[in-house]
Amino acid sequence: MNAGIFANIPIAGKFSLQPELSYNQIGSKIEIDTRCDLPGTVVRMKNNGSLPLGYVSLPVMLQYNLLPNLYVEAGPEFGLLLGGKTKDSWTETRTSGNNISITSRRSNIKIIKDYYNTFNMGIGIGAGYLFISNFGVTARFTAGLTDIYKHNTGDAVRNNTFQVGVAYKFKMHIKKIVIKNSFSNKAALLYKN
Repeated sequence: MNAGIFANIPIAGKFSLQPELSYNQIGSKIEIDTRCDLPGTVVRMKNNGSLPLGYVSLPVMLQYNLLPNLYVEAGPEFGLLLGGKTKDSWTETRTSGNNISITSRRSNIKIIKDYYNTFNMGIGIGAGYLFISNFGVTARFTAGLTDIYKHNTGDAVRNNTFQVGVAYKFKMHIKKIVIKNSFSNKAALLYKN
């Protein structure tokens, strides 16, 4: 899930800079199904778990217009971890002759933020197409560069995300006003909507 705001700032020719501020919920899912044949007993264990993490993200994308309505983009993304939950459901089924016993449990626990890196960074690449001047579709892949765990002793666990979405641009007209200070020759630039 992703929602946010952005500003598209033309910088030169077909290039523009697009800083964004968004909320991202990203994470992982795991499914394990194990069967163990013991003498006289069959044990089957199923585990379904997820770890959704919420971030405030600041991507800064450099865009290049291939066509007037089609662009490609790349740039860094910085994130700040707000929180998350571990969700888990586990079922064990034991079959021994005609006897079947089932044990199950569920959990939904807030993460302990001290175990996670608060700062997240990635590199994004993507593309977008505008159907009309202010409405279009976007797609972006962001490769995580930072490990989500603080004290991870194994392989790094990173947030790699693929996002597909819609974008709506609100037009803002900015007027440049020059005000001269009567006490000096300095001029101040103000921007007004």
